[in-house]
Amino acid sequence: MRSGRSCPTGESWPRATSRACRNRLNQLDAAAAALRRLDASQQANEARAQATQLSLAASGEIDTDTRRLIRTLTTAAALTGAWLVWSDMVPALSVLDGVTLWPLGAEPGTGGVVTLEHLGLLVIVTVLTAALARNVPALLEMLLLQLPIQPGARYALTTMSRYALVFSGGLAVFGVLGVSWSSVQWLVAAFGVGLGFGLQEIFANFVSGLLLLVERPVRVGDTITVGGVTGIVTRIRIRATTIQDWDLKELVVPNKDLVTGQLLNWTLSDAANRVTVFVGVAYESDVDQVTRVLGEIVSGSPLVLETPEPTVTFEEFGDSALKFSIRAYVRDVEERLPAIHALHTAIAHRFRQEGIEIAFPRMDIHVRPGAPEQRRDDSAPPLRFPGASGM
Repeated sequence: MRSGRSCPTGESWPRATSRACRNRLNQLDAAAAALRRLDASQQANEARAQATQLSLAASGEIDTDTRRLIRTLTTAAALTGAWLVWSDMVPALSVLDGVTLWPLGAEPGTGGVVTLEHLGLLVIVTVLTAALARNVPALLEMLLLQLPIQPGARYALTTMSRYALVFSGGLAVFGVLGVSWSSVQWLVAAFGVGLGFGLQEIFANFVSGLLLLVERPVRVGDTITVGGVTGIVTRIRIRATTIQDWDLKELVVPNKDLVTGQLLNWTLSDAANRVTVFVGVAYESDVDQVTRVLGEIVSGSPLVLETPEPTVTFEEFGDSALKFSIRAYVRDVEERLPAIHALHTAIAHRFRQEGIEIAFPRMDIHVRPGAPEQRRDDSAPPLRFPGASGM
């Protein structure tokens, strides 16, 4: 499209000049078309970039643990670089070993005192343990995502790795301080007495939490019922387990109650779940027709599993209806309500097409003829109320 641009024609203009002018205009048109395509391509790329950013934000591709892990790795790389730069100054720090902070009643050969160097190592080991305990489980979970492992097993492995890192860090701290078993026997004894009295429940919940992670009768993502509350297990902590019900409310249950008490796990060995739908039809309905129609409805539902096979049964003769039931299986608990809704809707539509009446409660009143009439006795004395004598 040349937007009105043209080359002059006529005998006064040479033919070569006109041809060159037309070639120039063609080049300008090609350049303009290329610019339009480039602009459209840039707009498309921007739209795709925005869509990608929205998709990443919606799916949570970059979560908090990943960002924290990246920050920790960056900090570790910076500290390593600083160490390489200032490594020649490390021998000068040996002067800190001569600054005694307090004596330590340890065995001979361990120094017997806590120096400023020990305190610096203690701070380094503590910070390193905290960083590892916060980031190594996230890194381990990212690696386990590449393996065919269930989410509950991944959560158990990452939690146990965090506990192991904290325990190893504690042992390293005691090793830096030169603390031996003989010097902490009294602390262990006092800790045992405390467990026997005030900390018994806390320790029991901690051990129960370890049993839940190892034995796995309850896993993260399982649907359980505890104390009349049904929900999904979201977290298993040191002291308690968090359950989120269908109203998005969170119930905190001590781990001891899950180990020693009774609970219902809907998805322990098999996520499939059975739904039962009851329907009552009028006494005038054909029982064989109702059974056939209900069988076709449940067999045609896409949410119902073929194995185990669904069943249709004639339950009983009700007060005002012939009661039928459908028992079918769905893939998991989350499909219970959609399956029940789909079956109810299909039954209502199909029964209306087949002319089958859905029964409702009825009451028949029979009046027997010849019953004696209740007559008013005019000779009866009038009713008298207290205080009405003056009226």
